[in-house]
Amino acid sequence: MNAQQIFDKVALHLITQGCPAFGEEGECAYRGTNGTSCAVGCLIPDQAYDIHMEGRPVERIIQRFPDRTPGYFREHASLLTALQLTHDDRTIRKVDQFYNRVFDLDLLREKLAGVAEDFDLNTEVLA
Repeated sequence: MNAQQIFDKVALHLITQGCPAFGEEGECAYRGTNGTSCAVGCLIPDQAYDIHMEGRPVERIIQRFPDRTPGYFREHASLLTALQLTHDDRTIRKVDQFYNRVFDLDLLREKLAGVAEDFDLNTEVLA
């Protein structure tokens, strides 16, 4: 995958999912409860996922699990980190009428547009 493909897949995933991925303890997670996944977690194939990835930044899972992370992770680690930080950003979260933690989708799109600008990517997927 190239940088644009990564951005498009992650942005579409986060917008469609509509909420952050949290573990049992309420922490951000690559694989969250109720089948959710984070910005980077959605790029890790199910058969490659390892519970020990949780709690580690992208660079660390690349180092610790080189055979389980797709090859493009190394090439685009800085983009993946920026997308992970966007997912983890508490300012884009709100609580819906059912007391579920969800994304403020307008603010999420704004933050993702900032990532796209930083990496010279188009934002068509955010429309």
